[in-house]
Amino acid sequence: MLNRFSSPDPWRKPTAFDYDGFYRAAVEASELKDGLTLLVVPQPLSADSSLAVQYVGEGSSEDGCIFYAFLFRGCGFYALIWIEDDLRRARLAWRGDEDAYVRAELLLRLFEGETLAHLR
Repeated sequence: MLNRFSSPDPWRKPTAFDYDGFYRAAVEASELKDGLTLLVVPQPLSADSSLAVQYVGEGSSEDGCIFYAFLFRGCGFYALIWIEDDLRRARLAWRGDEDAYVRAELLLRLFEGETLAHLR
């Protein structure tokens, strides 16, 4: 999945910072009525219009589980998260400005459940 988004800037795994905010926002996006259709194009988030989310596809893991992938774009960073359809597992990779990534993660936690309220 990461290979679809080439850039000289490498993808990084989360280290000291949790990615629960991105996970919750991706779950919210996947549970929207017609969410995967609406999110084919980037949609700004309710709390911060400079942060957007886009559904970028589905795939399957090594053990055959289906996952959905979402790309978050903010000022200076990208975060790609893929979550299994049963929500048991998730993985995230990000690149760009670490401070912007951390701020966005905190913002997503603060507005949990309301990040895409304008699309309901």
